[in-house]
Amino acid sequence: MGFERLTRVLQQKQSNSDTDIFTGTIAATESITGKKYTAGDDKESIAFRVIADHIRAISFTIADGQLPSNTGAGYVIRRILRRAARYYYSYLDYKQPLLHQLLPLLAIQFETVFPELKKQAEFVSKVVKE
Repeated sequence: MGFERLTRVLQQKQSNSDTDIFTGTIAATESITGKKYTAGDDKESIAFRVIADHIRAISFTIADGQLPSNTGAGYVIRRILRRAARYYYSYLDYKQPLLHQLLPLLAIQFETVFPELKKQAEFVSKVVKE
């Protein structure tokens, strides 16, 4: 059983997005954008989930040493980053950099599980913002 599925089962939630792994990031995104997450199938709710998922993937990967680039794994990171930005720009109508603002919360949330992110939070934030 995968970590996220196990977390969902243990917390008696229907979706990974409803677990504490994602709710903090979703709440922070609500606060920053002024939009409300409804946990539905509408474009705004999907955007919240995409952002919460993608910022984790991007942040952990950059902290692990992989930078966005035009080739290989770096290209995948770049695409994930661009997709998250497109979602908040298009569906949450937030027209300025957002993802880097979520880094401090993520670094604290995963401090005991992935301390490297907290150690490199400033660097990761800078890369994500650029």
